[in-house]
Amino acid sequence: MGKATSSPSHHEKQINTIGYSYAGVWPLAIFEGNYELAEFIYNHIRKSPIDFFFSLRLISLYFETFEAVVKQNRIDHIKVMDRDYKLNLRWERVQKYPLSQSVKSIGIVAKHGFVEGIDYFLTTYEYVDITFALRKAIEFRHLDVFRIICEKIPTSIWNFNEILQKAAFTGQREMVECLLDHGIPLYRYGRDIIRCNDIEIYKLLYLYRISEFKVEILHNILSNRVSLPLIEFMYENRSDKSVDPFRYYPVDLFYIIIEQDSFDKLQFFIKVRESVCYYTLIITAVRFKRSDMLRFIITSRNNENRKRYRNIETAERLQNRAISSLQQYGRCDTLVEEITNDILNVKLS
Repeated sequence: MGKATSSPSHHEKQINTIGYSYAGVWPLAIFEGNYELAEFIYNHIRKSPIDFFFSLRLISLYFETFEAVVKQNRIDHIKVMDRDYKLNLRWERVQKYPLSQSVKSIGIVAKHGFVEGIDYFLTTYEYVDITFALRKAIEFRHLDVFRIICEKIPTSIWNFNEILQKAAFTGQREMVECLLDHGIPLYRYGRDIIRCNDIEIYKLLYLYRISEFKVEILHNILSNRVSLPLIEFMYENRSDKSVDPFRYYPVDLFYIIIEQDSFDKLQFFIKVRESVCYYTLIITAVRFKRSDMLRFIITSRNNENRKRYRNIETAERLQNRAISSLQQYGRCDTLVEEITNDILNVKLS
């Protein structure tokens, strides 16, 4: 059998009961600005034998009272509470309160958008990580709080990539712009960072970021059916007008567009591409049974950007595959005849 533990004495129970009673009065003294009485009560409670559950209750009571004064925008109360009432560090990092007192406090201030309170905590403490407060500012859409943190605190004190992802995903353009103005990425962006439906955010990300990130945007544009206006925007705002932003995209660019049945994108890329293999497009359009696309491709195949093949054998092979696809598709005799009579575009040796 285990060793028996002694139960609290009557005296200890009586003091704890008094402690609970006094704890209920303490917030009222704070709200009324009677700081001397509040300090007297707090010191009396601290002298009492405090068990684990009572310590948790005091921590909970502190933050409940703190949040109440934050809602009232009482910076005087906030300063007194932060200065005079330090929580018992033995119980501060229990599971329910994994954050330090100053981090938890600035998170509450950020939640309620109290700029003066944010300024106080940023001035008073040196934070190792302030990502928590930025998350709250995003969640409750407090741009002023978000901006002051970004402007005053270097990126090393908060997780740029995580915060940018949250701001972009929730469609908060001004926050995204603020991050791009003041932040530095910790690591290369992932594709999920731009999975939002706001074209203005896409534009911001494209204009601000480095070339590697632009490749990620291109992938997202095609794989998530982003509208054509963004693609047009990318072409209009490219730094080198002679360079195709999609030049490094895999050869399956048109395959993806035809599979998605994105007729407007097909028209656009056929128009802007310097070299297009129309035979490959015919084969793909037949595969996915895109009749409208097929007619447009065949009509456009004599454009100046028709691909010039390295040799006659390659050109004939692709032409024959296109003809075979059309014959299998059925009711394409006229189209087959047109393709058969093509003058193949082959580089001169």
